[in-house]
Amino acid sequence: MLPKFRVWCKNRNEWERDTCYIQQDGILYQRSKGSERLIPILEKNHVVMQSTGLKDKNGVEIFEGDIVVGQQYLTTDLSTPFEIKGLVKYSERNTMFYLDEKSIGHDKFMYSLGSSIYQYEVIGNIYEDKELLEVE
Repeated sequence: MLPKFRVWCKNRNEWERDTCYIQQDGILYQRSKGSERLIPILEKNHVVMQSTGLKDKNGVEIFEGDIVVGQQYLTTDLSTPFEIKGLVKYSERNTMFYLDEKSIGHDKFMYSLGSSIYQYEVIGNIYEDKELLEVE
């Protein structure tokens, strides 16, 4: 299965919809209007985010840049969950997607998104909903 991506345009502050392609050469292309021709686009004006391959508890696909909330259970007390919230990021060092709680001021740093003990829900993304990352 091929990885899925989404693209945010920094200039227009909106998602590119069905117009961007990443070719095998790794260059980002966009279909020109009224044509089948693909033209390279400036990566400095766009942010490319990969899907984690996971879906949240509502069936919404989770991408890098998403803000999610979830519950975790302490291994010593499986009856009392606590809520976590953070930004989905990719770690090249660990080759995994993770939830970065430092982005909202918590001391805990990394929760693997692949763990089955979480019940995540996508509540927004870093580009449209930055206020969700503010410390309460």
